[in-house]
Amino acid sequence: MMAKGVSNELVKGSFTLFIFMNLFNVFNYFFHFISARLLGPVEYGVLAVIMSMVFVFAIPADSIQVIISRYSTKYNLKNKGIIKGLMGKAFKKFTLVGIVALIVFLAISPLISKFLSIDLRLIMLSGLILFSFFIIPITKGVMQGTKRFFSLGLASIFESFIKLCFAALFILLGWGVLGAVFGVLVGFFVSLLFSLLFLKDILKEKTIKNEEFGGIYSYSFPVLVSIIAITLFYSFDVIIAKRFFADEIVGQYAVISLIGKMLFFGTIPISRAMFPLISEKHDENKKLEGWNMLVKTFLIVLALDIIILICFAIFPDLIINILYGKGYLGLSSYLVYMGIAMSFLSFTNIALFYNLSTHRYKISFVILFFSVLQILLLMLFSKTIGQFILTFVIINFITFIASLFSLRIR
Repeated sequence: MMAKGVSNELVKGSFTLFIFMNLFNVFNYFFHFISARLLGPVEYGVLAVIMSMVFVFAIPADSIQVIISRYSTKYNLKNKGIIKGLMGKAFKKFTLVGIVALIVFLAISPLISKFLSIDLRLIMLSGLILFSFFIIPITKGVMQGTKRFFSLGLASIFESFIKLCFAALFILLGWGVLGAVFGVLVGFFVSLLFSLLFLKDILKEKTIKNEEFGGIYSYSFPVLVSIIAITLFYSFDVIIAKRFFADEIVGQYAVISLIGKMLFFGTIPISRAMFPLISEKHDENKKLEGWNMLVKTFLIVLALDIIILICFAIFPDLIINILYGKGYLGLSSYLVYMGIAMSFLSFTNIALFYNLSTHRYKISFVILFFSVLQILLLMLFSKTIGQFILTFVIINFITFIASLFSLRIR
């Protein structure tokens, strides 16, 4: 009966987040599809690099969301007033950190602009996205930690839908890449408003300020390391490609990279649903139940990845042509390889989240080592795009194998 309850809880949470977060991903991909068709390969290559930078900016966002989720799960068993106190403290702290990060980013923007050969205005505008990433994940983390998967998914859908609509409008008005970036900012603002609305019951509670959030800062560092490691894996390839290949090749590579990432982003909701559930089982000393959730998560993701990889192998031209158009077919034969690399990364990500939920942190630093190694190898093996992609696949496979050795019941 207990095992059945664990299974039902994981399946229900995973299914809810899987549906809503993949609707979120669908709108995000429509954002890229429409932008690519309206902008063309060269300008879309610039937007893809900007969005890869945004993924790097998301490092603090993801780590903040994981941390807030972990402690919201813990305090959800006690009192909502404690969670409100946690939110208040987090908003004050991370707003200040966000301002400092924005100032530093604006100071180095000219160097980034020169290195990537991108308009300085675009680089500086993307800095506002960096600031927003210190605020938005607080409310999302609370929703995730209190297992409000429906609200979390709905807020995310509003974000991606609004981003899509405004980006398309601004591009059609002739704003180009600048318009697409403005659309992203509008989407983030709307997401924050809806998140606060979904947490109104907690915001109405009396704040409990005398609760000590013990361990939150010691827990923050390994979470940050883990998020940095994973983000570097799926974002820096496009940035490095912009440095070494022609603009049209970059646009085509950005397309197969983004489609390949469907296997990673499409399975993130499952690991996000798994995280608070395993954390809760670990706190309750029900470690075997947590392990069973991990196994079920691996099996679900494996089944989904196999189906998608078969499609990538058989219909690469059709997939790219339907989504982006004939101008992006140059690297279609490499699509399945990008999918394989992202499949390995999906499993590495699940292993990392399992370790974080059970307070095992050493593997985070191992994965970070491999992510830095990947950047160096991609820069070294960049004579041809085929060599570049093969290097990307191999390093993701090696990292996946390393992550397997970190898994155990405890």
